[in-house]
Amino acid sequence: MSHKQGKLSPNTPKMNPNAVNRNTGLHTLEYEEAMEVEQPLSDTSEHDPSSDVSQDEQHPWFYNANTKGCCGVTYEQTDAFVEAYDENDEARASGVIEGVFENVLHEKEKAGRGDNRVVRGSGMIRCLPWKILVIFHPPDTQSTIGVFVQCNAESESLTWSCTAKATIQLVAQRPNCKNKEMKIQHTFTHKENDWGFQQFITYDELL
Repeated sequence: MSHKQGKLSPNTPKMNPNAVNRNTGLHTLEYEEAMEVEQPLSDTSEHDPSSDVSQDEQHPWFYNANTKGCCGVTYEQTDAFVEAYDENDEARASGVIEGVFENVLHEKEKAGRGDNRVVRGSGMIRCLPWKILVIFHPPDTQSTIGVFVQCNAESESLTWSCTAKATIQLVAQRPNCKNKEMKIQHTFTHKENDWGFQQFITYDELL
C-alpha cells in the first residue's frame, strides 16, 4: 500500500459539512503527531503497517499531535525556548492535540456511498487552530482510511502560511499490537490547509 503524503483531492466528495478542509481525509485507534511549525505569516503569503492490529467496533482510536514552530522563518528551537510556552498559552511553540474515534465499523459502514469524514481534536498552537481529520473511504473502492492534519481550515483569510513537520501516530488499543507512525512536512496555507495520507492504514490492518 502506498503511503504518499499530500492533501485531500479536491475531487473527493465532501460528506461532512463540518469538515474543516476542502481538499483532504483520517480513522480509529490512538494517534500522536509531533510537529515543528513555522509561525504563521499574518496576511503576507498564500500559498510499517501495524502487525495484526485487532480492533472491535467499541474500541476507540486516539490521535495526538505535538507541534513545534515559530512565525515567519523556519528554525530549530532550543529546549529552553520550547519549555517557555505554557500549555494554556495559544502562542506556545509546542502542544498536543488529541482525538478519539469510536465504533470504527459504524464509520466504515457510513462510507458505503462515499467518503465519510470525521474531524476530532482541537488545539491552539502559535495562535492557529489545529485539528485531526480522518476519512473512511468506501470499502469497495480503496479499503483504506486516510489521516490528515488540519491547520486554520475555517479561516477566510487568503494570505496566511505556516510550515510544519509532524509525526502522526496511530496508537493501538490492545496488547501485542504495534502503533502505526508516519511523518509529514508541509507549508499550510488557505489553499492547502491539510496534509497527510489518503491511505494511512487499511481496514484489514485495523479491524
